[in-house]
Amino acid sequence: KESPDVLGLLKQWGGVTIAYRQALQMAPSYRLNHEEVVKAFEEGIHLTEGLSPKQVEVDEYGKATGLTLTNQHSKDITLPARTILIAAGTQPNTVIGREYPERFSLHGRFFDALDKSGQPVKVDPRAKPKEVHILVNKREDDKAISYFGDMHPSFHGKVVKAMGSAKQGYPLLCQILKQADPHVVPPAVLFDILDRDLRTHVHQVKRLNPFVMELTLHAPMAARNFEPGQFFRLQNYESSAHHVFDTSLCMEGIALTGARVDKEKGLITCIVREVGGSTELCRLLQPGDPVVLMGPTGKAVDLPKNKTVLLAGGGAGNINLLTIGQKLKQQGNKIIYFAHYTQNKTRFWHEEIEDFADQIIWCSEEKSAFSPDRPQDAFYQGNLNAAINDFAQTHPNVLKKVDHLMVITAGDVMQNLQAALAGPLQQHFKKNLKASAAIHSPMQCMMKEVCAQCLQSHTDPKTGKTEIVFSCFNQDQPLHLVDFDVLHGRLRQNSVQEKLTRLWIEKCLKELGEDKIAA
Repeated sequence: KESPDVLGLLKQWGGVTIAYRQALQMAPSYRLNHEEVVKAFEEGIHLTEGLSPKQVEVDEYGKATGLTLTNQHSKDITLPARTILIAAGTQPNTVIGREYPERFSLHGRFFDALDKSGQPVKVDPRAKPKEVHILVNKREDDKAISYFGDMHPSFHGKVVKAMGSAKQGYPLLCQILKQADPHVVPPAVLFDILDRDLRTHVHQVKRLNPFVMELTLHAPMAARNFEPGQFFRLQNYESSAHHVFDTSLCMEGIALTGARVDKEKGLITCIVREVGGSTELCRLLQPGDPVVLMGPTGKAVDLPKNKTVLLAGGGAGNINLLTIGQKLKQQGNKIIYFAHYTQNKTRFWHEEIEDFADQIIWCSEEKSAFSPDRPQDAFYQGNLNAAINDFAQTHPNVLKKVDHLMVITAGDVMQNLQAALAGPLQQHFKKNLKASAAIHSPMQCMMKEVCAQCLQSHTDPKTGKTEIVFSCFNQDQPLHLVDFDVLHGRLRQNSVQEKLTRLWIEKCLKELGEDKIAA
């Protein structure tokens, strides 16, 4: 019957401190909604002013132990911290404007606005403008594209303002819809179209080896819009998921690329490597099962025409290179392909690679070699970088003709190749060689520059200048700029939770039984 000392306990456990660069009076929360500050103080949150973050201190396991900040007198202060949350501010997401500049124009951080007749107009930045302008594109047939919330200069920065944008903007939408073509598609026909094009279900599941499966999905609209270099986000539905030990076996979002895409039949074939809990749940999928497939998302890779291209793939990276290699061949390129596998049995779909590659150097780390099927191809026992180095020594004139190098494999292998291209391999390639690497960094939303889970740093080796990029927007990045140490650290940041989750899912699958998994 003792009243708990909540604030005392929170402070004893470490409490919560907000480190703010400026004075409290300058904070948007204080200026726009001071009640937030009052309630925060009531909850025991402590605020320190005039501190700028400098670096995160870590222990021998890479776990955060403190945050070092610099005060206004340029003195360093370290606050003990186990959990650090960064309020990085908000930026309007105008990615689509960069992807389709012919449809959208930008004014500073925001889109240029149009009035309802389609003419450019200046936007009032106040939250309650006298005239509301919500159009960014208008076509000759009176169809238009509108924008609200954080992308709009009048309604940027606050959830309440975003809600206000809908309230103030919908009357204009109604006016525009009245001007549109009055032709109405019967509801039954409309829903048939939506069901056919937008609903995704499993078409086929095929086991390639104990750790890899081939998953084919029926998703007509996604298939039609896919371009090499893009990827999808796959999940199952909770309503159809198995339940074991009070656990709903729902997948987290899995990033998969289209290894084979049949645009006419609406089929997308993906390769799933069982490397974690969610990917292991793919073994429960059966033909006909409905699934969630977001995408295609990401940026289609920029591919050269009529050039000599060296492709280097390792493991599943060879699958990711299939659609890229096919498109390269269509565009008149000569293709030299290095395909690496840790074991001979993990080599599959080699006929598809032979269809577009002019010359293939097969690499395996197993001592037992396999014979290439074509006379121009070769086999090398060893790792990918060693194979490229050996080929460079014996075929220097071939690599001198390479215009573009594209690599998709494990991060440490790409890091070694990065170092080799700046060192011993440099003499075997052109000085203006364009080299790119597909960065499979941690991702969450996969919606292009939204959640920042996929942040990746680039460091210029000449100037030392560092730039942060969103890798879910563009997986293919300049090989010489990628900071692979940062990539390795980010990939390991949730390793403990991922291992525990996988152990629990394996326990659930064992309880579920092989008969139900195969049913």
